[in-house]
Amino acid sequence: MTGHNIRYGNKIIPFELIRSGRKTMETRVKPDGSVEVRAPEDLAIDRIIEIVSKRGRWIIKKRLHFQQYPKEDLKKRYVGGETHRYLGRQYRLKVIPSDNYQVKMKGGYIEIHTPDDSPEIVEVLLYNWYRDHAEVKFDQILDDAMTVVRKHGIKRPEMKIRRMKRMWGSCIHDKNRIHLNLELIRVPPHCIEYVIYHELVHLKVPNHQKKYYRLLNRIFPDWSERKKRLEKFQIS
Repeated sequence: MTGHNIRYGNKIIPFELIRSGRKTMETRVKPDGSVEVRAPEDLAIDRIIEIVSKRGRWIIKKRLHFQQYPKEDLKKRYVGGETHRYLGRQYRLKVIPSDNYQVKMKGGYIEIHTPDDSPEIVEVLLYNWYRDHAEVKFDQILDDAMTVVRKHGIKRPEMKIRRMKRMWGSCIHDKNRIHLNLELIRVPPHCIEYVIYHELVHLKVPNHQKKYYRLLNRIFPDWSERKKRLEKFQIS
């Protein structure tokens, strides 16, 4: 990872460059306003800067978009009273001393019953609970999506759920598999639907080419609006 800058008008925009074996270049503005560029190993730095410079207006617009929303504290401490999301709604964490391990939702709280109230144990219990619910919810949404996309020649993929630091989802085209970020269980269902449809269409069209967006628009017309809603949330 290396640091670089571009100039857009009277603004200097720094970005982090990450090179990998990918074939295309991706520019990403994070919710904190930082810019990350992923590029092929053999793409010249002058060409990278040229491409990023052409996206200057888009980068500024994206930063302004994120500034509209209050930022949540991502450094969770996993203690009682802390706020955590489930399907887009906020709940207070309540840590309750108990002889047994149990997690349940009650009113506006996610209750963690545990004989060990250390943050490490509370985090494990919370995310095990998240995973149990994610497996059910994501599978339901995938089932519903398949009734729409199957007619376009898209087969039901294998679904894997894991915690990811940078992406909400990804797919392995050759293996007909999609990966979904466990953190999606924190966002509203309509945002989860967007990510699943996004990856399903990638199983048909691997890259973000015009053909991909034509198919996505046909299958899931309001994807752009749902994408904007998802961008209000940050990956923990």
